[in-house]
Amino acid sequence: MCPGIAFRTETMESRIATDSTIPARSGARQPGAKQSLPWRVIKLGGTSVDDPGVLDHLVHALRAARREASMVLVVSARGALTDRLVALIDGLADSSVDAASELAEIGAEHRDYLAQVTHASEVRSRRARPTDTRSSEGQRPETPTPAVAWAQERMAVDLRVASSLCDRAREAGLVAPAVRAQVLATGERLAATILVARLAHAGMMAERIDATELIVATGAVLDATPDLAATHARTASRLAASGHSTLGRVAGARRILVVPGFFATGPTGQLHLLGRGGSDTSATTLGAALGAASVEIWTDVDGVYPSDPRRDPCLCPFPRLTYQEAECLARAGARVLHAKSITPVRQTATPLIVRNAFRPEAPGTRIGAHAAAPSRHARPVVAGDAS
Repeated sequence: MCPGIAFRTETMESRIATDSTIPARSGARQPGAKQSLPWRVIKLGGTSVDDPGVLDHLVHALRAARREASMVLVVSARGALTDRLVALIDGLADSSVDAASELAEIGAEHRDYLAQVTHASEVRSRRARPTDTRSSEGQRPETPTPAVAWAQERMAVDLRVASSLCDRAREAGLVAPAVRAQVLATGERLAATILVARLAHAGMMAERIDATELIVATGAVLDATPDLAATHARTASRLAASGHSTLGRVAGARRILVVPGFFATGPTGQLHLLGRGGSDTSATTLGAALGAASVEIWTDVDGVYPSDPRRDPCLCPFPRLTYQEAECLARAGARVLHAKSITPVRQTATPLIVRNAFRPEAPGTRIGAHAAAPSRHARPVVAGDAS
């Protein structure tokens, strides 16, 4: 628990721009491990993954960064989809919602968005997956490319599973927590599939790995807490099976891993949610388990603020925060970070960076063991600080 927050001031001269590539931490490699690329984890929030311009920027950033790091992309559901799924589930018991129609509409919207984000890059798709597409710039092919066809089928499977679960819950007149968790996880799975297809059309081989194959959590089905040790073991096993080491690439093709956020597997294999906003925790848990060089949270504001910047446009984001300061702000209601997300990176001293996906030139907020030197910019002080 956070005993209290006050504020002290720091000068803006202490603001330090964040480099796009961060060297691996000294303790990130196991003794005797071969030299390999460090992991870098990027989490895309719902507004970010729902914007084609942000995905274009991501593609550009990955082209520049993948020579220096192996990438893990953690994604939230698009826009307000999770809220729609919550309303759908809540309406099942009294049949006030037509789940089949709502899921069909969600499917159509995601297919349209898939077409939108892949259309501009179709000409560049030949390097990603075997393809016989003959489309020219500005012309949509009559038949989908293999990447798009794969994504359409994968999304259809996820939506059929959700529809079947909803049908059974409506018939029973009761939505069990396990069913609610499974249906709510659909949004992140759809977003991950679209991102894989977008990257394939940019010539980047990407692999969607379900979060249940990597992250282990314990506690309530709808608000679980990651088990870092179990996640490390599960992640190492899963990545080794697909040709990766836990500390970077091994010999062979470099791939980008795309993981749906927000959920994990429980001790008995049942899907568990990490709480609303839990995709941040998915990213930091994976970053900590992988010994990542950094974890980045791409959101729609310039970093972590002392209060809501939409209510006070004169506010400036903190250039740096300690883990304790960031956790206290999150628990005090700062919406940019999920309160549970700080613990994994704090335990492993993994740098955490919060930056604006819509303003990539902004340096963001860097969170680590030490904050910046005192200056005129207001920053939090928690009870118990030495200063």
